[in-house]
Amino acid sequence: MWAVQELAASPGKLRVYTDSQCVSRLLERKQGLVSGNFLSGRTKRPLHNASLYREYYEFHDALGFEVVWVKGHVRAHTCDAVGRIFSFVDKKAGQALRTWMDEFEKAEPVSAHLAQNDQWCVYILRCRNNSLYTGMTNNIERRLKAHEQGRGSKYVRSWRPFELVKTIPCRNAGEARKLEYELKRLSRSEKIDTLNLSPGLMT
Repeated sequence: MWAVQELAASPGKLRVYTDSQCVSRLLERKQGLVSGNFLSGRTKRPLHNASLYREYYEFHDALGFEVVWVKGHVRAHTCDAVGRIFSFVDKKAGQALRTWMDEFEKAEPVSAHLAQNDQWCVYILRCRNNSLYTGMTNNIERRLKAHEQGRGSKYVRSWRPFELVKTIPCRNAGEARKLEYELKRLSRSEKIDTLNLSPGLMT
């Protein structure tokens, strides 16, 4: 979902490759899930991933991306070109995740006070080129520090320094992700009007 959101503004047809049969079959299940209001047929309670399913279908309605299933966790030399690329990306993503987990475990624990006050929000940065970058986080101080150190996003890293011009509190990650997606689709002038931002330039 994050990857699709990052590429939402990119020109051209978007094709999503996945080794998840659940994800690849979601479009086939759309009619049944929507008509059933995303409730379990047995318990009549909301499905565990109901909010994600809704967002997925909203993204697909807006972007019309194609979903292609590929067999995962196979040796690259046994695959076609797409399979070899997927195998390489899958391997590198796993290595990156393990590295991140190692760093996370070594990091100092967050104080109880900060843990209790972490809240999801959407934030707007004015970058050195006067563009308005939109992001989401549940720890704004930590996220800003990551941006300052060049670890937050490639875009912000390329246009430092930046200044924080807006934070919008959200109830949960789903609400933040949806708002971030909606704001990222706006032009700079539309963001300024919608969020009542100053059009002032970085100095």
